[in-house]
Amino acid sequence: MPTILIADDDPADRHLLRLAFDRIGCRARIEEAADGRELAQRLRAADPPDLVLLDLNMPFMSDEVRALLHRPGGSGPVVLILSGSSAESDVRRSLAQGARAYMHKPDGLRGFEALASAIDAFWLRVARLPPVFAPDTDQSEGSHG
Repeated sequence: MPTILIADDDPADRHLLRLAFDRIGCRARIEEAADGRELAQRLRAADPPDLVLLDLNMPFMSDEVRALLHRPGGSGPVVLILSGSSAESDVRRSLAQGARAYMHKPDGLRGFEALASAIDAFWLRVARLPPVFAPDTDQSEGSHG
């Protein structure tokens, strides 16, 4: 079963996303991180997430966390940016740093359900997620999402 990590410092947004994934019947394990430190711990775990929904302005994001998110060869998790910003510079910067998509945060539960449904339909059902490697494991033994 794939794992989605919701990395957002706003507890209301994390709650709405978790609820939205539950309401659409998503068959992924949903986890949360409230800041860059929690995100780093989760990315270093033996079973790192397959997909990270990352708030653009996450507190305590260090170069180490960014390196764990965007590993050479695409062996890190798929990173999708969720942001309230529509600025083209934020979109370009996020994609240049390795994010696979940039999505605007919706308003309300229905908007989050539509977003969760799109993520589930494409990223978990259509696209093939790359293997995710724990930092201390041999890269030939990745797990698939």
